[in-house]
Formats: sequence, structure tokens, C-alpha cells
Amino acid sequence: MEFEAIKEFKLREAFHRSDVTFEDFCNRYLEHSERGKFYVYDDTNEGCSTITYDTSGIGSEKILTVLNDHHIECILIKIDGKLYQLNTKCDCALLANRYIAFVEFKSNALNSSDASIEQHYEKAKNQIEQTYIQLNSDCNALGVDLSSIKRIAIAVFNKTVPDNNAMQKKFSASFLLKNHFKLVFSNEIKL
Repeated sequence: MEFEAIKEFKLREAFHRSDVTFEDFCNRYLEHSERGKFYVYDDTNEGCSTITYDTSGIGSEKILTVLNDHHIECILIKIDGKLYQLNTKCDCALLANRYIAFVEFKSNALNSSDASIEQHYEKAKNQIEQTYIQLNSDCNALGVDLSSIKRIAIAVFNKTVPDNNAMQKKFSASFLLKNHFKLVFSNEIKL
């Protein structure tokens, strides 16, 4: 893999990793797939997000299904705990064909109380927002405009949390107004 999108958007430099070779950057912080269907999951053993093709024994609440019907190169950028300090930014990003998705897993959010769920929504929104703001600023400093590509934010929640509820709509609307791209609550993405 040549990781052309990483070069085009100067992401090694934007993530302040110029101290490592491009090859080392790719090996440490990226994974890729061109398969028609694959999964990204929050691997607590590894301490970061990773790609897998077999979800046996993982638990559906930790999985984002990626549907890639055109088999385009899709790059997973391992952010939380790898490129930034743990629990300060979103878990990962997916970069494919002038498209970037910022992903935050909240598999520990259970349908326990409205206040608890709202706290998890807020934290997911903030972590994605902080990642985008920082990365966009760093890319702009390098002459790269992230607003020129399609952007989306995805919050992956435990399936026991009610879907498509009023709180999700409120957080999605406020995110869109502030950042000018969508925040969706989903366990699946289609490239």
C-alpha cells in the first residue's frame, strides 16, 4: 500500500510525527483494507482501534461495520492512545477516497439512566470535536484544507442504548451547527 491519502493530506506532519519515517508512521499508526466488508473495533487489549474480518467473541457493541462495495483503499488511523494521549481524542478515523470519518466507541455506555447516556453522548461529541479541531488546525498550518473532503463523525454505542432518540438528534444538530458536518450514532458505515 502506498497510502497516497496520508501523503496528500500531510497527515504524518499534521500529527507531529515527522521524527519517524513515512514507513514507520504507516506501520505504527495505520491499517488498511480494500475488502467489501470489514470491521473496526475498539480493542481494549491493544489499547486502540483495529481492523478485523472475524467478529467472533468480540461483542457487537465494540464493532463498527464498514461496507466498502467498491473495494476502495480505506485507511484506519489509530488516534486515541497512539497519536494522542489516551482518552483525549476520538478513537480512530477512517480515510477513503476524499472522505474522512472520525469514530468514537462508547461500548461502556449502557441503557442505565438518561443522565448517564447524555454524559456519554457529550463525551463522544467532545472527543470527536477536539480531534477534528486539532487536526484541521494542524492541516491548515501545512496548507491542507480538510473542509475540501467529505467529513462525518460516528459515535458507536452499545446496542442497549435506544437508537434515534431526541438526545441523539440534539447532539447531532449542535455538532452540525458548530463543525459543518454530521454526527451520526451508528454501528455501520457505507463508503
